[in-house]
Formats: sequence, structure tokens, C-alpha cells
Amino acid sequence: MIFMKIIEAEAISIDIPIKAPLRVSGGVNLDFSKDIIVRITDDKGNTGYGEGAPRIRITGETRKECLSFLNNELFPNLKGEEISIGNISSILDEFPGHHAAKAPVDMAVYDIMSKSMGVPLYRLLGGAVRTKLPVARSVSLNIPEVMKKEALDIISEGIYRIKLKVGVNRDQDIETVRTVREVVGKDIDINIDANQGWQVGEAIDILRELEPYGILFCEQPIQKDDIDGLKEIREKTGVKIMADESAYSPEKVLELVSKRAVDCVNIKLEKCGGITPAVQISSICNAGGIPCQLGDAVTGGLNTAAGIHFACSNSNVQYFEFGCGPFMRVRDFTDVGRYYSEGVIRIINEKGIGINMDIDSVRIQ
Repeated sequence: MIFMKIIEAEAISIDIPIKAPLRVSGGVNLDFSKDIIVRITDDKGNTGYGEGAPRIRITGETRKECLSFLNNELFPNLKGEEISIGNISSILDEFPGHHAAKAPVDMAVYDIMSKSMGVPLYRLLGGAVRTKLPVARSVSLNIPEVMKKEALDIISEGIYRIKLKVGVNRDQDIETVRTVREVVGKDIDINIDANQGWQVGEAIDILRELEPYGILFCEQPIQKDDIDGLKEIREKTGVKIMADESAYSPEKVLELVSKRAVDCVNIKLEKCGGITPAVQISSICNAGGIPCQLGDAVTGGLNTAAGIHFACSNSNVQYFEFGCGPFMRVRDFTDVGRYYSEGVIRIINEKGIGINMDIDSVRIQ
């Protein structure tokens, strides 16, 4: 096993403007991706990078809190320590919570380790089980006619799966799905995502109405900690349920799987704490016969690229989203976009995470 000694660690604040606000239920509009880049350097001069995305509604963290935790608690405990892929999890687990802050550290360790071995990150994760990822994209919450137009624009690019943001009210949500299904036809996969916007009874009523429209998954219909509510919705409707906000740690996913509360789990590196817990979550789901999706939030290209490596190396990750980050950024500090064309993202074969970056272009003081 390869060990390294961290001698420097830095947290960098970045702001990435997006083309149009991403609207979700609850009145949440995202117009900037306010992220953190972590850069670590080992005693041999190797450098690794990771990206974190603090979101109050998802991880319960602000960027200010993440920076304080990294600089005052985590970094002082990492410097001078012998770090490996085998022990990074136990080191980070000494600090419960802080998922958005720990994710870029975990990611940076994997980056530096795979660079030192001279291999792409997916090789360090066990090798490729696939070399291409079909893209799914999100349609921002709006009135049905606007969402219909956006859906048609997306599928015109050769994309065959879309996710509709819902969670406004019963009538509008049903009308949105009906309108979009009518114009895209039966061969396009449609997911819906209420972003915790419904109550249990409301979700059951709406999903029963939507059963004729061939929904692939309904993502996070209710509040994230109501696992029994998710189970009730799953048992009382014919629409498959996907956990997103609920799946924020391996421990929480174990509860979801053991209770048979969902049909799929949406893994996001920035939500669960990085690559190590993402691998753990996938293994838990695989043992329970539940497939996973690699989710994509509004982040920068470094997080997207790490997700590509994870998804290309993990057989239980059977669904893929790249619908927010790569397509919504006004500009990016990476060149990860060169791996996308005609509805597909290709595997990255460069050492480490394997992308070029200009962090200074998005750095804030």
C-alpha cells in the first residue's frame, strides 16, 4: 500500500456563475456554485485537488463553516500524518458530519495517489467497467409550457433521459409531467424530482395520478429524514422511488436499504463526503440489490470529473446524471467539457483526476 505524508493543505473559495438560476421546490434558486477547492501537497512534491459544494439544505454546511473546519480542525490533524487510501476514511471519520468539507480532502487524496502511481483515478478504483456514460439532464422548475420547451431542447441534443423538477402543487406537477410526456413521446425516460417538496399523503396521491405517464423514478418526494414515509410511498404507488437528500451517509443508506424504503440511491460525491463513502454506499446498495445513480449537482468541473471516474469504475452505478454542472456553467475552471459529445461523456484516461484547471479564474478572496 502506498503512503504519503501531507506537508501542505489549502482551502480555496471559488464562485462559478451559471447560465440561468436552477429552480427547485421550496423557492430555492441557485445562480452561483459557491464551492471550495482543496489542494494538498505531499513530501515528494506531488499535488492533489478536490472540490466540495456546501449547501445548507443538503449538507447543512455553509462555505464559511467549511473553511473554518478545514483550517482550524482538519488540516492541522492531517499535516505530517502518513495517509493512504486504506486509512483516509478512518482519519476523516474522527470528525463526524462535515461532509461538504471532507469531500474535497478525500478526493484530493485519491487524486494525488493515482498521480503518484501514474494511472487514471478509475484504475485506482478497480478499473473500468464502462468507458461511456449516457447523460441525463435536469429541467428547471417553471410553468409547464416553459419546461416543455426546455425538455425538447435537451432531447434535440441526443439525450434520452430527462429529470423534471416538481414539487410546486398537485395540479401543476401533474400538468407538467403530462405536457412533457405528450411532446417527448414514450421513448424518452422521465424522472421527476420533488426535492423534498411534498408530504407523504400528497406524494402518494400525485404519484398515483402520474403512473400512466411512465415515470422511471421519483426522486426525493418528501423530507430527507422521513425514511418510513419513503417506504410508505414506495409500497402504496407504482412509481419507483429514488433517495437523494436522504442518502447523505453510508449509515443513512444502510437504513434505507434495510427498510426497503427506496428502489434506487442517488450518490453525490459532494453530499456524502467524497469517493470513499461513495464506494461504501454503492457496496451497501449492491448487497441489498438496489442500484445507484451518480448524481450531478451545480458544481465545478473538478467534482464532475471525479464523478466520471467513480461511475466508470463501479458496476452498481447504473444511472448517470450530468444535467447541472457541465451544461449550466457560464464558464468553468476545468476542461472536463471536452469529454462530452452527442449525449455521452467519455472516460478520462489522464493520470489522477486528469483534467486541466485554471483555479485563479474563479477564485475569490
